[in-house]
Amino acid sequence: MKTLKYVLFGFIISIAFSFNPIKKHQKVSGNILISSSIGALEPIDSLRFIVQGSVRDKKNINTLDLGNLAIGGTNVVPNNKWYSSNFTANYSGKTVTVSLMNKENTEEEFSVAMYFPLAITSADVNMPKKFKVGSTITWNADTNNHKGVVLIIEYNHDQLYVKEGETKKITVPKDLGTYTFTENDLSDMNNSHSENNYCLISILRGDSYIVSNTSDAKIKSRVQYLFSSPWFMAQSN
Repeated sequence: MKTLKYVLFGFIISIAFSFNPIKKHQKVSGNILISSSIGALEPIDSLRFIVQGSVRDKKNINTLDLGNLAIGGTNVVPNNKWYSSNFTANYSGKTVTVSLMNKENTEEEFSVAMYFPLAITSADVNMPKKFKVGSTITWNADTNNHKGVVLIIEYNHDQLYVKEGETKKITVPKDLGTYTFTENDLSDMNNSHSENNYCLISILRGDSYIVSNTSDAKIKSRVQYLFSSPWFMAQSN
């Protein structure tokens, strides 16, 4: 149950923000989210993808009735104007074409080449057992990822996850594969510190575009890809 809780939590977080730490996104009316994750001991070719979303007109009034959504070699057929699917694929570190067809599936409404950053596995991450100001976490840097990374920290857990955690998000604009935590990063954690507290950390990176169709400009939606690493635990001390 606790494992399921954190999988769902990571998915909710992924919907809440988009990857562009430098430029502000325009307001858009629809969102298609492609998220992926990997278990602690799973190989890269077992990346699990979840697709959720819909496309609305630019005035955010109507959900549009459109055709299939193609993600690389996978077609997602809408159900009552809603796109929902899950599949496995090896898109780690690859540029993937995401396209949407018209209702009759005869013409493209839009097509965008999205970069799916390198997956982050347990073997790629080095995190200290004691988590404090000055602690450094490292991961496999991705020089082709220009959208940065986000670190999600859930803190104030006990080791058995009986006590509910609190959440903090840290945006790292450049994916250099390393980050050292500051006093400001951990101020909330330090204010509520006890020797029995533990924290969970996940690393997220992805890509995001705002798309408009070329025919009548009725579509103005966000297409977003987000990878979330496994959760890593350390004692907050």
